[in-house]
Order: sequence, then structure tokens, then C-alpha cells
Amino acid sequence: MCPMTAKTVARVRPVVVAVGAALSALAVCHKVFLWAFIKYWEWQHDGRRMKFTFWADERALSLAIPICGGVFLFTLRYLHRRYRS
Repeated sequence: MCPMTAKTVARVRPVVVAVGAALSALAVCHKVFLWAFIKYWEWQHDGRRMKFTFWADERALSLAIPICGGVFLFTLRYLHRRYRS
């Protein structure tokens, strides 16, 4: 195996940081949207609780994934500009 050069490390490090930021954004956004959709369900159905959260989970995930992608792209672009050698 060839050793990693400084140039390779400078290219890989922003990608790793961007993936970490995107995954943490995915977890937070999914949790917030899931909570909001469950509260919306309870409000629409006179306070009845959801037995199964598949409806809310599907919608929360479909909103969180594009936000995760946006966080990944913006973080990657920012770090590549900042740490360009």
C-alpha cells in the first residue's frame, strides 16, 4: 500500500468531517420532524396517540434526508475552500 501524502490527507479530511456533520444533522432533523409530525397527528385527531408511528417516521425521514444532503454539500464546499493547499 502506498502511504498517504499530505495532499491526499487534505482531500480526505474534509469528506470525513462532512460525513460526520451530515449524519449528526440527519439524527437531529429526523428526531425533530418525527416529534412535530406526531404532535400534528395528535392535534388533528383530538389528542389520540399514534399506535404506530410509520406515517410520521416516513415523512420525517423524507424531510431529513435532503437536509442531510445539503449539510454534507455545504460543509464539504466550505472545508475544501478553507483547507485548500
